[in-house]
Amino acid sequence: MLPFNGIWHMQGNVDKDGGYVTKLTFWRKGFNAIKEPRPNLIVTAKRLDEDSGSVAVASASAVFITGKTPAMMTRIRIPAPGCWQITGHYATQVLTFIVAVQP
Repeated sequence: MLPFNGIWHMQGNVDKDGGYVTKLTFWRKGFNAIKEPRPNLIVTAKRLDEDSGSVAVASASAVFITGKTPAMMTRIRIPAPGCWQITGHYATQVLTFIVAVQP
Protein backbone atom coordinates (compact mmCIF):
# COMPACT_ATOMS: atom_id res chain seq x y z
CA MET A 1 0.00 0.00 0.00
CA LEU A 2 1.77 3.06 -1.28
CA PRO A 3 0.90 6.49 0.06
CA PHE A 4 -1.10 8.60 -2.36
CA ASN A 5 1.42 11.45 -2.19
CA GLY A 6 4.39 9.16 -2.95
CA ILE A 7 6.23 9.93 0.30
CA TRP A 8 7.61 7.19 2.52
CA HIS A 9 7.99 8.68 5.99
CA MET A 10 10.64 6.50 7.63
CA GLN A 11 11.16 8.14 11.02
CA GLY A 12 10.48 4.85 12.88
CA ASN A 13 12.45 2.66 10.49
CA VAL A 14 16.02 3.92 10.88
CA ASP A 15 18.72 1.27 11.35
CA LYS A 16 21.98 1.66 13.31
CA ASP A 17 23.83 2.90 10.19
CA GLY A 18 21.28 5.60 9.38
CA GLY A 19 19.57 3.72 6.54
CA TYR A 20 15.83 3.12 6.28
CA VAL A 21 14.39 -0.39 6.52
CA THR A 22 10.89 -1.40 5.49
CA LYS A 23 8.93 -4.41 4.33
CA LEU A 24 7.41 -4.59 0.87
CA THR A 25 4.49 -6.80 -0.09
CA PHE A 26 3.90 -7.84 -3.70
CA TRP A 27 0.83 -9.65 -4.99
CA ARG A 28 0.31 -11.48 -8.26
CA LYS A 29 -2.81 -13.20 -9.48
CA GLY A 30 -2.25 -16.94 -9.42
CA PHE A 31 0.60 -16.84 -6.90
CA ASN A 32 0.55 -20.00 -4.79
CA ALA A 33 2.20 -19.55 -1.40
CA ILE A 34 2.03 -23.27 -0.61
CA LYS A 35 3.91 -24.29 -3.77
CA GLU A 36 6.36 -21.40 -3.55
CA PRO A 37 7.15 -20.54 0.10
CA ARG A 38 10.34 -18.73 -1.02
CA PRO A 39 9.23 -16.92 -4.19
CA ASN A 40 11.80 -15.84 -6.73
CA LEU A 41 11.08 -12.14 -6.22
CA ILE A 42 13.90 -9.70 -6.89
CA VAL A 43 13.53 -6.09 -5.77
CA THR A 44 15.89 -3.34 -6.88
CA ALA A 45 16.10 0.29 -5.84
CA LYS A 46 17.88 3.09 -7.66
CA ARG A 47 18.23 6.66 -6.47
CA LEU A 48 17.04 9.12 -9.11
CA ASP A 49 17.92 12.51 -7.63
CA GLU A 50 21.60 11.88 -6.99
CA ASP A 51 24.31 9.47 -8.07
CA SER A 52 24.62 6.65 -5.57
CA GLY A 53 24.78 2.90 -5.48
CA SER A 54 21.77 0.78 -6.15
CA VAL A 55 20.09 -1.74 -3.87
CA ALA A 56 19.10 -5.32 -4.74
CA VAL A 57 17.21 -7.86 -2.63
CA ALA A 58 16.76 -11.43 -3.81
CA SER A 59 15.02 -13.07 -0.86
CA ALA A 60 11.31 -13.13 -0.16
CA SER A 61 8.81 -15.14 1.82
CA ALA A 62 5.28 -16.19 1.04
CA VAL A 63 2.76 -14.58 3.37
CA PHE A 64 -0.99 -14.39 3.67
CA ILE A 65 -2.58 -10.96 3.78
CA THR A 66 -6.14 -10.48 5.06
CA GLY A 67 -6.00 -14.04 6.32
CA LYS A 68 -6.26 -15.90 3.03
CA THR A 69 -4.76 -13.90 0.16
CA PRO A 70 -1.26 -15.17 -0.73
CA ALA A 71 1.43 -12.59 -1.37
CA MET A 72 5.22 -12.16 -1.39
CA MET A 73 7.04 -10.12 1.24
CA THR A 74 10.61 -8.90 1.38
CA ARG A 75 12.64 -6.51 3.48
CA ILE A 76 14.53 -3.67 1.82
CA ARG A 77 17.08 -1.19 3.14
CA ILE A 78 17.24 2.24 1.52
CA PRO A 79 20.60 3.79 2.47
CA ALA A 80 19.63 7.48 2.33
CA PRO A 81 16.67 9.82 1.92
CA GLY A 82 15.83 10.97 -1.59
CA CYS A 83 13.88 10.03 -4.69
CA TRP A 84 14.01 6.26 -5.28
CA GLN A 85 12.76 4.04 -8.08
CA ILE A 86 11.72 0.65 -6.67
CA THR A 87 11.26 -2.30 -9.05
CA GLY A 88 9.93 -5.75 -8.28
CA HIS A 89 10.74 -8.60 -10.70
CA TYR A 90 8.74 -11.82 -10.49
CA ALA A 91 8.49 -14.41 -13.26
CA THR A 92 7.89 -12.45 -16.48
CA GLN A 93 6.38 -9.42 -14.78
CA VAL A 94 7.87 -6.18 -13.53
CA LEU A 95 6.35 -3.53 -11.28
CA THR A 96 8.05 -0.15 -10.85
CA PHE A 97 7.12 2.78 -8.64
CA ILE A 98 8.85 5.94 -7.44
CA VAL A 99 8.83 7.21 -3.87
CA ALA A 100 10.38 10.07 -1.96
CA VAL A 101 12.08 8.56 1.10
CA GLN A 102 12.02 11.04 3.98
CA PRO A 103 13.11 10.80 7.62
